[in-house]
Amino acid sequence: MKRKCEMTTRNKRPRCKHSTNGTSIVLWLAVSAPVLMLAQTFQASVSGIVSDPTGAVAAHVKVTVTDTDRGVSFTATSNQDGVYLINNLIPSTYRVTAEATGFQTYQMNSFPLTAKQAAVLNITLQLGSTTQTVEVLSTAQMVDPSNATLGGVVNNKSIVDLPIINRNVLTLMALQPGVQPSTQNNYSSNFFTSAIRYSFNGGLESTSDFQQDGISILNQSDIPGIMGLTMLPSVDAVDEMRVQTNSYSASFGRSGGGISTMVTKSGTNGLHGTAFDFLRNNALNANSFFSNRSGAKIAPLHENQFGGSLGGPIIKNKTFFFGVFERDINNAGAFSLFTVPTAAERGGDFSGDLNAKGQLKTIYDPFSTTPDPNNPGQYLRTPFDHNVIPARFLDPVGVKAASYWPLPNLPGLTNNLAKTAVSANPLEQITSKVDHNFSSNKRAFIRYGYLYNVAGSPNYFSNLADEGYGPMTVHSHNVALGYTQTLGDATILELRAGINRFNALRPSNGLGFKLTTLGLPASAEAYLEQGDVDEFPGIAVQGYSTLGNNNGPYYESHELDYIFSGTVSRVIGKHTLAIGGEHRDYFLNFLQTNPLLMNFGADMSQGPNPRTVSATAGDAVASMLLGTGDSGSAGYYARTANGNHYFAEFIQDDIKWTRKLTMNIGFRLEQETGTTERYNRMAAINPYVLNPISKQVINPFTGQTPWNLYGGYVFAGGGTDSLGNHAIRRIEFKPSPRIGIAYALNDKTVIRTGYGVFYGVPYAGATREFTSGAFTTSTPWVATVDGIHPNTVVSNPFPTGYFYPPGNSQGLLSAVGQSLVSANPPTIKTLYNQQWNFSIQRSLAASMLLQVAYVGNKGTHLAWVGGGGSASMNQLAPQYSALGNQLLTLVDNPFYGIITTGPLAQKQIQYGQLLRPFPAWQTVASDGTAIGNSEYDALQVSFNKRYTNGLSLTAGYTWAKLMTDVSDGIWSSAGSIRSHYCVRCEHSNGAYDVPHRFTLGAVGELPFGKGKMFGSNWNRFVDIVLGGWQANGILTLASGVPLVFSTAANNSYTFGGGQHPDVVGNPVLSSGKSIYQWFNTAAFAQPANFTSGNLSRTYTGVRANKLKNIDFSLFKNFSLTERFKVQFRAEAFNLTNTPVFGGPGTTVNGVNFGVITGQSNPPRNLQLAMKVLF
Repeated sequence: MKRKCEMTTRNKRPRCKHSTNGTSIVLWLAVSAPVLMLAQTFQASVSGIVSDPTGAVAAHVKVTVTDTDRGVSFTATSNQDGVYLINNLIPSTYRVTAEATGFQTYQMNSFPLTAKQAAVLNITLQLGSTTQTVEVLSTAQMVDPSNATLGGVVNNKSIVDLPIINRNVLTLMALQPGVQPSTQNNYSSNFFTSAIRYSFNGGLESTSDFQQDGISILNQSDIPGIMGLTMLPSVDAVDEMRVQTNSYSASFGRSGGGISTMVTKSGTNGLHGTAFDFLRNNALNANSFFSNRSGAKIAPLHENQFGGSLGGPIIKNKTFFFGVFERDINNAGAFSLFTVPTAAERGGDFSGDLNAKGQLKTIYDPFSTTPDPNNPGQYLRTPFDHNVIPARFLDPVGVKAASYWPLPNLPGLTNNLAKTAVSANPLEQITSKVDHNFSSNKRAFIRYGYLYNVAGSPNYFSNLADEGYGPMTVHSHNVALGYTQTLGDATILELRAGINRFNALRPSNGLGFKLTTLGLPASAEAYLEQGDVDEFPGIAVQGYSTLGNNNGPYYESHELDYIFSGTVSRVIGKHTLAIGGEHRDYFLNFLQTNPLLMNFGADMSQGPNPRTVSATAGDAVASMLLGTGDSGSAGYYARTANGNHYFAEFIQDDIKWTRKLTMNIGFRLEQETGTTERYNRMAAINPYVLNPISKQVINPFTGQTPWNLYGGYVFAGGGTDSLGNHAIRRIEFKPSPRIGIAYALNDKTVIRTGYGVFYGVPYAGATREFTSGAFTTSTPWVATVDGIHPNTVVSNPFPTGYFYPPGNSQGLLSAVGQSLVSANPPTIKTLYNQQWNFSIQRSLAASMLLQVAYVGNKGTHLAWVGGGGSASMNQLAPQYSALGNQLLTLVDNPFYGIITTGPLAQKQIQYGQLLRPFPAWQTVASDGTAIGNSEYDALQVSFNKRYTNGLSLTAGYTWAKLMTDVSDGIWSSAGSIRSHYCVRCEHSNGAYDVPHRFTLGAVGELPFGKGKMFGSNWNRFVDIVLGGWQANGILTLASGVPLVFSTAANNSYTFGGGQHPDVVGNPVLSSGKSIYQWFNTAAFAQPANFTSGNLSRTYTGVRANKLKNIDFSLFKNFSLTERFKVQFRAEAFNLTNTPVFGGPGTTVNGVNFGVITGQSNPPRNLQLAMKVLF
């Protein structure tokens, strides 16, 4: 680095210029690299160019910013290009001064900074003496000329004053354009996976990063492909929240593109705090629409949230503390409608069983199935006399299981049970933080958080067979540390560390149930108990409410995460260079049981042709009473001890080319090691390996041996085809280039644009999925071999024995004859998003900002999950559908005697099984196969008015379109995928496609009383009555999401492919749309046999109900003294009690087809509160 100095004529001081060559920069980076980690700071910065009155840059100017609340100062010196930078400033209000010999002292007394703000303050000095001071008018910067990041800040005033149900601060993210909740209401649960169910600019929900004080507070959830929240701080603990929907800084990663950062409050030189008590009660609430219609009372509710906060100095101007305690006593009731069989139906009498059109549903005898002599390949069944099943046909297990349904308490055959139930949901949390300033250039903080939460589930049936989850109990601990040091005038070191400890336990509602109580064999009970299963089975009955819970069995999860990060940044000429990296360790010990599951459909009691789906034949309860099901399984999961490791390095260069032009160039390289398991209990699917069973099986098409059969599990550990000790063969390198440009046309208008690549959460993180198949297994209930003839009845579902986990002892022969499921190919890719935007910002006044932006997002390698299920690799090729009934013909089984348990142990199997790509297996399904794509385009408009003169406003409008094919996220139900062979055939609007969304948040002090526009001279009594009022509210308007239609039974017979309905008319009603008929049900039909339907995966011609919601609050503030204030609140959520109806029934010929039976938003809830502030 060369230094050239010359004497200036203006003040006889030397001005020095540095010329930097590439070698010196590389050398500096190389020397610094070993100590560097990622700069995921929550703090703000201020930078700019210092100039003299002529516009020439001024070097060696001392710039000082002082935190006015804490008395702490930070300094920097402008370099040879006049550039200065002071960063790592906590959100606060600062005093800025600039001093240099020969110039008057520059002073700005109030310069507010928000979380993650990169403020630009260009300073112009005036000639004179430093003893003279030029005071500059204080102002908050509105436009952002430093980068192209989109998003916004939710300031403390909005956080503490806007009406927030459940006091969940994350719900305020939805005020930003491009942020879409996954549910059609404004209300988010505080639960660890539900609280972060947001999509940022069309990205997958639950894949964005959530940080507190610059450190991620997410864990690698046991649910593949998403993260879970370990800590949700109290509203009174959060100072600000920065929501970034597009951030082009290379310092951020492992996110689907969005980042939300909560900043914990810090103590100040004064002692400040709050005490609060919030109350909700059913006496204050309105009734829900459907509860009111059925005559049910308002669901019980008693919620009391109380606590307090305190912050202040330990050593003034040096060390500060802040802490919050909050407790929530929450006993919440809920109302729901169920469809249960009548007393007559439970006894086998279906003489009054009518479908939605009032037609009798004839019940046929499945044991009478015989070939149709007039139609080769077709079959016939005989109906039961008078539509009554004789007692001798009733299966005792089916009858006993049906007795666990409560009897109807409403008329009719559908939605004939109305129930209200209460669950307890207590919560306790602590947040504490200490900030310490060692000196003006060294500072640190430490934060600790604790959370105890129970997410209860109402037991509507009041027995062990209720379909709800058991209560989930969570204990979570969070520790964060940060250290910042200024090294010289131009270099800053920042280090971060975090630990997240998360423990969750959920016993099922049916825990402790003995299967022999139903009449099931004792051998089944003994088998399940080996897998820690001792609970009521999950019984799914088509068209009726579920018995037991298919998805909520016993569950426990113990997670531990370590996060280390930091950065070194340096100003070199016009460049602000930063280099860093990050390391994360995720560890998960997990168990979820796999109870006995049984599925019953109408197909086993339909006719006369059992292969023809009809709305006038068959009933799933009848099939259940006959003991004839569709499928089922019993087994268990292994306890796992998984881990994975994440590394990232980045370099960022922010270049101030001129006062108007700033460019941000960054590059990030991420690596993910892939999952490991402490005892190597992992397997992945290798579809290309030749399986050794080939030598034993005669090829049915040639009559010769071998029959080349491909596929099998490969394992972690040693041996042939080993994965090493990872479930993914290699480390995946993820390059992420990013660039942003900001150009200031003037002080009020900025044009910005940017592009970046962002890698999200790998689907195969530290999850349980790799244990399935060989280390976790299940025994299938082969209820039928061909879909029409009963094979085994429910009272004896496993006559040939049980599968036990073979581990890796059998190598490629493991699980032959079963299914290769819940595992991934060893080369699975991680999803990534390409994001870009173009925006124009305009400051309309000193406190107002208008922004108009175009935003694009292209998702690649999205996991095939959600409504589409797993990628079915064992589906018949499309050309085989032309064979029709021949596919279903029973033929000799070439595996008979070789495979001894399960469907392929039968003497005969269907001919179509032999034509599958992997005929030696049933399902071959790779979870999260990374073949999905998405495209998102949006116009986003935002308006912000900072809090001035008693009023703040935040408004946002999004006009967007989201297109996807096979992936809408783990939670979505965006329809089945018809063909593994044509992913693009499923290209349609995404499940969360919302064309229009408008939000408005407002905080306003009414202009009456002391110090206000009106009433400043009122006496104390009048001021107490009429002054101190404040009104706040949130308005949300949004389009409905597309509907997803399905068929009651899949008669495509593709051996693994999905099916959509056929559209045979116009689904849109010309008039008369109501909750009883949301669309034209006659426009949909069950597809013909061996076809997959012509309807798209989602249908936008008919959408779910629009969202219209107002949350409102009214405050009355009383000033007891100058220091103490008491605030009374009345808050109304869904002020107008406008129901947002849930989606209608979309199963063709289903009992609720076209009918809406639920409400997706809560009815009006009132909340009363009192706060003491000092």
